[in-house]
Parts: sequence; C-alpha cells; structure tokens
Amino acid sequence: MLPNFPLIFNCLLINSDLGFLSFACRIGLQVDFSRLPQKNLVERFIYPLMEAHKTLITQAQLNHRIRELAAQLDTDYGHSTNLVLVSVLQGAKPFCEALSTAMQTPHHVTNVQVASYGVGTYLSDGDVRVVKPVDASVTGADVVIVEDIIDTGYSMQTVLGLVNEKQPASVAVCALLSKPSRRVVTVPIDYLGFSIEDRFVFGYGIDVDQKYRELSYIGYFE
Repeated sequence: MLPNFPLIFNCLLINSDLGFLSFACRIGLQVDFSRLPQKNLVERFIYPLMEAHKTLITQAQLNHRIRELAAQLDTDYGHSTNLVLVSVLQGAKPFCEALSTAMQTPHHVTNVQVASYGVGTYLSDGDVRVVKPVDASVTGADVVIVEDIIDTGYSMQTVLGLVNEKQPASVAVCALLSKPSRRVVTVPIDYLGFSIEDRFVFGYGIDVDQKYRELSYIGYFE
C-alpha cells in the first residue's frame, strides 16, 4: 500500500522540513505551499529553486508558435464580423497580447478572471471562484478563449460556463500550454501551442506565488 502522502506532507510542512519538501517538489508530488507556517519559509525554499531553473520553451519558440496560431485563427475566422478574444487573467495576458498583435482579422479583446490555485498552492483542487465575470460583449460573437495553461481542466470548465451563459455565436479554446496527463475534467482545446509533460512550469504570464510572470520564456525546475 502506498503511504498517505498528503498526511506526510502536512506533518512535514508543520515541522518545516525543507529538505524533504524539496525532494517532494522535485519528483512532482502534491505539495500545498500555503500550508507552510510562515511566509518567509516560502521565500527561503521556493524562490531559490526558481533561480536554479531550466528553460522548457524559449522565447523564439514561443514567438514562432504564436505566429502560427495567429495565422490559423485568421484562416478560420477571416469571415467573422464579430470576433472576441477572451483573455483569462492573469496568466494569459502576455500570450493574448502577442496573439492579438499577430492576427490580421479585426477583433475585440476582453477579460475574465477565475482563481483556483490560491497563494502558493501547487495543485488545483477543483474549487474555482470567479474574480471577474465575462462582459456582455461576447453575446452573439465568435469567441476564442485564450488561456495560458490547461492543467486539471477545472478553471477552463468554469470559464466555458461563464462564456456560454452569455449566448455567443460560437466558442473555441486557444491554450498556450496543456498538461494532458493532469486532466481531471474533459475540456476542448481547439488551438494549442505546446503539449507538455507534468512539470512545474512558470514564466510568460504563469506565476509562482505572483512572481516570475515577467519571464519571456517558459521555465521549470526538476
């Protein structure tokens, strides 16, 4: 029988065993950093790991793939007279901005924001709250939801529900990254930048406790 990892990790976090916590993160096990008893422990443990990170997707690779996605969207929506890109804040902002700039088809950009990871939490537990709902501009429009990463699928499931409530003419999903091995709920991905393994990634809008969004590439640590 496998050990009760959540119970073990809870004990470790309470006792601030950073060495074992480092090992747990590096092998990809579930760790809830918000359970750390002091904020400075996150700063002592997590941020030094980020400094030793590796590059998963370079800026050049991102730029090239985004141009390809923009061209595909232009082909598919060139006929549309009411195209709306819905950027899922905060993570998708740089991706959506780059995609919008590269597209030739006239379109409008709006935002939606949901929260599922919390502060310092590694894995989503399916508890998604709406921070900023979708506005009425999507009603009757051809909508493309632009997301940074689809992991468990919980967040995208919520966003799709919010958009569909506004009765758009059509809905598609464009994600920069997808972790198929982590999927819990099935959600459509009509346009995908990169399918990746189950790594702890950050950069290009994706944060770790509200840091590292500004990186121009996708990084990870082992």
